[in-house]
Amino acid sequence: EPEKWKIITESGIIDQVKANDKHKRRQKQVQKEADRDYIFEGIFFSIPTTCLFVVMDVLVHRQFGEAYGGSDIFHKVIKIFPAILIMVYFSNKSKNSKFTQAAMFVISTLCGCYFLHTMFRSPAMGIMLRSPGVITILVYCIVQLNLLPAVISLALCALYYQF
Repeated sequence: EPEKWKIITESGIIDQVKANDKHKRRQKQVQKEADRDYIFEGIFFSIPTTCLFVVMDVLVHRQFGEAYGGSDIFHKVIKIFPAILIMVYFSNKSKNSKFTQAAMFVISTLCGCYFLHTMFRSPAMGIMLRSPGVITILVYCIVQLNLLPAVISLALCALYYQF
């Protein structure tokens, strides 16, 4: 029995197993840190996105001369922030994948064209209440897109506006 342990320790097999365990623990720690970064980025990007939504919502209500107070804004933020946080977290986590970039391209193009259609074809109050959400999604997707798809998406919206 002691001879077997002597052979095992001299061969260095135990050291290799310990090194492999250290490597696996280090990878798990890096993965946990990466997950924390996505959570932080999700919260970090959700705050200005929510502010953009609130500004657009206030502008729509002011456009039609409606009173819009602090409690209305607070209730709107409480309703919209969780949805924005989820959208931002998941889109940030896979922002570099081709599928996410393609989805954001399509969404930003559709939101831009829909907003232009709403603004110039049917600017009634009920329909304009949709525009803060549409603009928020449009701006967020354009910011998260790579440069070329973002420019193409905005160009398609401009073409829609022209024709």
